[in-house]
Amino acid sequence: MIILPAIDLLDGQVVRLRQGQLDQRTVYPEGALYYASRWEEEGGNCLHVVDLNAAFTGEHGNLKLIEKLVSSLNIPVQVGGGVRSLEAAQRLLAAGAARVVVGTRAREEKSRLRVGQRSAN
Repeated sequence: MIILPAIDLLDGQVVRLRQGQLDQRTVYPEGALYYASRWEEEGGNCLHVVDLNAAFTGEHGNLKLIEKLVSSLNIPVQVGGGVRSLEAAQRLLAAGAARVVVGTRAREEKSRLRVGQRSAN
């Protein structure tokens, strides 16, 4: 079994959005490093991080925090949210992400994620 806990980041905070609405959020008081280490201690095999700023705006404003998460954990970190180009994916990989998750935007605009002759289908 693979246990894949997730943390959603918005403006550097751990949040949960109600029905995906930015104005309906729960902010968790402890920081992302606290929750990430707890997930690791509790047996998470990998941490899934969603950069909600990037998902809504395309700007990866949580990149420094993602770098801190990656460097503080002993489990792989995969990152999603707002990955709309190969360059964005490369930035996340350079920050230490083990995997980058692309979503519907990448599916709609496959040419933006072309690597050599292969594309993300």
